[in-house]
Amino acid sequence: MLGQAVAAGLADAGATVAITCRTAASGEAAREALAACGAEVRVFSLDVFDSDSVERCAGAVIEEFGRVDALVN
Repeated sequence: MLGQAVAAGLADAGATVAITCRTAASGEAAREALAACGAEVRVFSLDVFDSDSVERCAGAVIEEFGRVDALVN
């Protein structure tokens, strides 16, 4: 819930938000809630305990958005 609140604050400030969850499907409810408020949101799967997953996720986010301006954990 804290992560979603931070994402909402960033979205309210005009940020495009990337949400990460162990499975992309588990982030869908958060994406829908933020998108309903007009935010541009994408969901990416990420297992922070798996370094390959971290690399894949980082690459996917950069491919989608071109860059990362801030990370919030």
